[in-house]
Amino acid sequence: MQSQQKKPEDLGIKLGSEEMVYWRDLIESKKRDIKITEENLKFYKFIVENAEREYQKAEEEFNK
Repeated sequence: MQSQQKKPEDLGIKLGSEEMVYWRDLIESKKRDIKITEENLKFYKFIVENAEREYQKAEEEFNK
């Protein structure tokens, strides 16, 4: 008895060439990196602003 191989059904999904997949993945990962970096920047700016306020308070107290 010969086994028949089924022809894979075409699902209409095209992944693109290896190069396209590489660049798409690179772009998506860098977009995530940028988003994370922007969030970190907000955090660091908050730290600096808070530190500046605390420094001003300490300086005013020192100059009394």
